[in-house]
Order: sequence, then C-alpha cells, then structure tokens
Amino acid sequence: MHDSAAYTKLQACLNLTQPQLRKESLEKLTEEFFDYLPAKLSLAKEYFKSRQRSKLIGLLNLDPAYSRTLYLQFGQWLINNKLSGFAIELLEEEAKNGKADLFINLKIAEAYLVAEQRSQAKTWFEKCKALARNNIRVRLFGIRLEVDEGNYTRAKQLLRKIKISTVNHFPLLAQLSQFYVKCGEPNTAIAIYNRLADRATADSEVLEAKLKVVDILVEQKELSKAKIELEKLSGFFPKSEEISIQLCRILIAEEKIKEGTALLRNTLINSSSILKDSAAQTVSELIPKLDRIDASDILKLYKGQHLGLLRWKSLFAMKQGQYKDAYDVLYPLVMKEPQKIGIQLVWSRLNMKVGNYREVEETINRLLKYYPESKAGRELIVDCYLMQGKTGMVKKFLNYCEKQSGLSDHLRILWARLYKVLGQFGAAISSLKEIEERSGADAFMLAELYLLQYNYPKALKYLDKTIEFQYNIQNSIRYKARALMITGQWTEAEILLTQTMGGGLSERLKERVEASPVTPQYRELKLLNEFKADTKAMENLKVHLNKSKGYSTQLAELLLKRRQYLGYHFFYLKALREEGLLEQNSESKDSISSIPKNLVQYWHEDSLPLPLQLSTASWKKHNPDYKYSLYSEKSARTFIVENFGKEVKEAYDRCKIIAEKADLFRLAFLYKKGGIYADVDDLCLQNLDTLLEGHHSFIVYQEGLAIGNNFIAVTKGNEIIKMALEVCVRNLLSYVVEPSWYKTGPIVLTEQVTQVLARTQVEKGKLDTAEISIVSQETIRQYVQPHLPLSYKELGNNWLRAAYPEGK
Repeated sequence: MHDSAAYTKLQACLNLTQPQLRKESLEKLTEEFFDYLPAKLSLAKEYFKSRQRSKLIGLLNLDPAYSRTLYLQFGQWLINNKLSGFAIELLEEEAKNGKADLFINLKIAEAYLVAEQRSQAKTWFEKCKALARNNIRVRLFGIRLEVDEGNYTRAKQLLRKIKISTVNHFPLLAQLSQFYVKCGEPNTAIAIYNRLADRATADSEVLEAKLKVVDILVEQKELSKAKIELEKLSGFFPKSEEISIQLCRILIAEEKIKEGTALLRNTLINSSSILKDSAAQTVSELIPKLDRIDASDILKLYKGQHLGLLRWKSLFAMKQGQYKDAYDVLYPLVMKEPQKIGIQLVWSRLNMKVGNYREVEETINRLLKYYPESKAGRELIVDCYLMQGKTGMVKKFLNYCEKQSGLSDHLRILWARLYKVLGQFGAAISSLKEIEERSGADAFMLAELYLLQYNYPKALKYLDKTIEFQYNIQNSIRYKARALMITGQWTEAEILLTQTMGGGLSERLKERVEASPVTPQYRELKLLNEFKADTKAMENLKVHLNKSKGYSTQLAELLLKRRQYLGYHFFYLKALREEGLLEQNSESKDSISSIPKNLVQYWHEDSLPLPLQLSTASWKKHNPDYKYSLYSEKSARTFIVENFGKEVKEAYDRCKIIAEKADLFRLAFLYKKGGIYADVDDLCLQNLDTLLEGHHSFIVYQEGLAIGNNFIAVTKGNEIIKMALEVCVRNLLSYVVEPSWYKTGPIVLTEQVTQVLARTQVEKGKLDTAEISIVSQETIRQYVQPHLPLSYKELGNNWLRAAYPEGK
C-alpha cells in the first residue's frame, strides 16, 4: 500500500512540466517516503539537470543504507544518457572515499568502456577480477570487452566457461544471449530465451522472452520462422499490441510496405492503452521505412511519451511547416529532459527555423556543458551565429573548441563554413583539404567553394565525388550540368541531364527524377536548349572557346550581332572574369561614391516573420546613416502608381508570382531614387561605404553564370536599370511564357549589363567608361551573406509565409 501511494505521487511529480516545481514536489515526496528509492533517484536526476552538485552528493549520501544502491542506479542513468564522463567523475570520487566495492568498480569500468576509453576500462576490470574473478557479472564484462574489440574467438571461449543453467536473472541471461548472437551463435541465444519462457511464472515474462526470440530471428533474416513464432504467441496473447507491431516489422522487412503500414495503423487505432516502451521503440525504428504521408498519419495516432516517437512527430511537423505543432510536442520534453541530446537538438533546429536564435544559443550552450564535444551541438551553434552574422563569436567559439579538444577534422569543416561566409574561399578550401577521408558533404562543400571562385574544372572534380557518394544528388547534378555547360561540354551536360531524368544514372543513384518543370534537371535542360537553339551561334562560340585567354573582344562583337543568344552573354562574362576586366579597385575611383544612401527591401506582406526581422535589421544596424525603406506588395504598387505611367502599373498587376513583383519593383525604385536594393534573406555583415567608394556607380556581383539581382547598388536614373525595367514590363505585358529567372529576374539584368559592356569594349577599347563594377563572390561576401537558408524556402514556395508559433 505504501509503495502504491508513493508510486502514484511520484508519477504526478514527474508529469509536472516546470523544473522548479517538479524539483520541489520531489523533495517533499522524499521527505514523506524516506525509504522509497525511485523518488530519491528522480530527485537526484533533477539536481543533476539543474547542475546542483552539492545537493546531488548530499542526497546520494543521505542514508548509508541506500547510498551504494543510489550511486549505482544514478551512475547507470548517466551512462544510459551518454553522460559517461559525469558517471566516471561521480563514481571514482566515491571509490576514493573508501566506498568502492565490486559493483562500483564494475560500473566505473562500464562508464569508461562506453566513453571509448578502453585502457582505463581494463584497469578497473582488473580490480574487479581481483575482488571476484568468477562472479557472473565480472565474467560477462570480460566477454563484453572481447566482443567490443572484435575478439570473437576469445569471447566464445569465455562464454563456454559459463554454465547457463546456473544463471537465472533475466537481464544477465539477456546479456548472455546478445553475446551469443554477436559471436555468430543465434541458436544458443534463442535456446536461452526459450528456457526463460519455460521457467517464467508470469505471462508478461513469457511474452518478453518469446518476443526476444522473434527479435533474434528477424535480425538473422529468418522471417518465416519469426512469423511462425508470432502465430504461436498470438494464440496465447490474442490482444497483444507488441505481437502485432512485430508482425508489422516483419511485413515491412519483406517489403510489404502497404500491408505492414495498414496493420500498424489499425493496431494504434484499436490500442486500448499507451504502447509499452519496447513496442514504441519498434515503431520508432519503422517510421523512416514508411511512406512519408503514412508515417505522418501514424505519428498523429500515437499518444504516448516515448522520446523516439515524439522526436519523429516533431520532425515531421517541422518538415511540413507546422511549427506550432512541433513546439507543442517538444516544449514539455525540453523542460523535463535538458540532458537528452536528441530532443534538445531537435528543439534547437525548430527554434532556428522560426528565428528564435537566442533560445538556440541558450539551449546549445547548456547542452555543450553535458556533451562538450558534441559534433551536432557545435554545428548548430556555429550555424546559429552565422545566421545572425556573428562571425566574431564563431571565431571565438572555434578557438575555444580547439583548445579543448584539438583541431579535429570536424572543426576544420566548421572553420571552412566560417571562411565561406566571409568570402575567404581559399582559406576554406585549405581547411577542407587537410581532411584525409573525404565524405560526400565535404566533397560537395569543396565543389561549392570552387564554383564560388568560378573555377569550374576543379568544381567538376569534386562534383563527381559528391555524386559517387550519392550526396545531395539533385543539387550536385544541377551544379555539374552548369559547370559542364560553362566549360563548353554541352554533349556531356545533355547526357547527364537526360540520364538522370529516368533510367541510366538515376537508377544507379536509386533516385528517379520525373520530367517536371519543377525539377532541377528540367530547368538545366531548358538552359542547355537555350544554348543549342541557335546552331550557328553555338558553332561560333565553340571556335572561340578553343582559343587561349584574351577572347573577350571577339565575344563582345559576336554578342552585339546576336544579342538574343544567351550563351554569348554567359561566356562573355566568363571571359571578362578570366581576363581580370570586371572588378575595378579603389585606386581608380574618387573617395566619395555618387550612389545615394538609400537602402530598400521588399516583402509581400506588411509584417515580417521573425527570421526576416533579424536579417533586415542587420542592414539598419551596420548602415545607420542610410535611409532605410521596406516595401510590401501594396506599398510597392503605390510607389509605382505615383512614379510611373500606366504600362508599369499594369505590368506589376499582371505578375502572377510575387517574386516577379519584387523583380519589377526593385528596378522601378532604383531607377527613380537610386541607392541599394537587397533581398530580405540577405544579411549585412558590415558598413557598405567602403564597397561603394571602391567601385563604379553601378555595382552588382556575378553569381554563377549570371549576374545576381538580389544586391544592386546604383545611381538614380541609370541607363542599364532603365533598359532592364523596360524589358521586364514588355515581357509581362506580352505574357511571355518563361520562368521568372528569364522573364524578370537575373537574366534580364545580365543581358542589359553585358550589352553595355560589349558595346563599350568594341567602341572604346576599354571598359572603365561604362562605369560598371561586377564584383566577385569573394568581394560581395565581405559585406553581404546572401540567400540565408530560411525555413519559408523549404515549403515549396519561396514567398509562402511559414506557420510560425505566435508569441513563442
């Protein structure tokens, strides 16, 4: 009766979401039921989570009769939560105080083994052997050491010395069976569990043992035998949800996905109670094998508190942009389990998506106190700082990590991320090249860096590696296709794109891509067809590409004769870049820029989501003497009506895509007022004065093949802006059926800029008089971090506002 009342009250305490209230309630419970160990253990966990070391030690030593048991149970909890360092510190201190015994020593050895410090684990194991060489737990740990090091022959010899008939404790027999499975003797493991089932006195023990048999059979891919076992079990336990879920597991292993999914859904619908942890764990393992929609439906049916399933539930909600739902799932868990690394990382990713960067910083910094070398934690805090432009904080953090654990390969990758943001591409490449074992992610990042340097041959080398690793396939193919096109390898580009749109390479990559206008392959094929559409122009281009450097003048002449051929514009830019004719340095300009200090941005709604509030604030912060304006869809239309005639207004109204309205508005504003336009997903890193003073009165940057229109700095009434605006208006009024990139976006601006440059080069022999600076990615990234990876871009429409949780 005493334990029943204590248990009920303990569950009520643990269900409290506020940490302080939960801790105070547990303190009262331990006073009321002084000898109830589960309450003391729960309170010890709360003291640890809140980092109250003195209270924790005081509680563990409060009652000498239970102190050793509490130390062992709390130490096991730390080990289970991957907090072995804390377990070692706590238990070794206990051992130094003269309280060490066989079980304390064994627990210390286990903590060292989990922490992958084998030499220390063996040292403590020797102490255990000196105390009780033939103790079953000592013997099992010795076998675990051999298995962990892959010494299966030695492990088998040690297993043979244990008389299974003398072992009756279920957990110890479970350990024995696991070792037999790892040593290649699953039948012995099955025999152990069958013996347990025969000797069990309770139905729950029989079911547990038999389900372990099924586990082993499934792992050994003996699916038909596993089915037979489940059929026998279902006769004795017809309403067991665990049996149904194991059957789902077998059906999915047999690739009967629909049948397994249907059974799983029905099991959860008909479940009269919350799934046991073992069954919930099986469901958690099945989720990634299901169709995404089915998995989402099944997760909605689950009502329990299994951390793995709740983590999946929050991840699926986040993927669908249902951030409020994800918040509701995660918040209670985060408050209860601050040391659970999986939950805390998902929570941090959610807050990254909604722009709550302060919460991310607090969560990860707290998490790193428990797991100081967590790679995922380090990555998230670096990403969080970079999203805010806190490059100084990233440097400070990475230097701290280096002092703490040395310059690891993972830290080199994080340094490379920082260098990339700062436009220091050479330093980023050097950092990555220090890593010997190349992963798909590393190869992809190197490819991106070489593309940012306009070094297409080297980019191709690493894109091939990325595709070989099957990493980020869609973008890898898109980047490779463009790199092949810009190096004149049109046939190779066409083969790559057609193969990956069904059959050929796509089958090898296990990723079939349908021929849809939304796929990257389709868009790149369209670009390739733009090159191939004019056969004569393409042949002329090939002739000049086979020549050495210094062919920009010839390309300028070709461009002026056939301005509609897109290939000339791209390759002319490439030639100018190679010949060093694009970016003008500060020595060629006066110290004062003629570009007005107007800063303008556009977002279709009147209110900005939190991440965009932070990115737009960066422009005002670093440029306090600039006049800042943020226009919405409505206010932009008002500006156009007040400053332009009927045609521009009608063109704006005809835009069916909001991105096209933004394209048209930026040109209209810059032509009328002059100044700087920046997309709202661009982050300002420093004051723009030195950029404006060091270049001409028209500043853009080259992004890949074309000129980016996300950042434009220009004087009022600029002729290029006027021509680009006229083309946009004409395309919209003529109902030109083209993607926005061609109709109103970067291609329109690129064509007008290259025409002016080509005309100036042919007529005057030099480009300075054109008053155009097309800066490199390295230059622009010193001032701007373009295209922040914000969450609203993940939902299929870049202008779809995400469902941010209100007031969170």
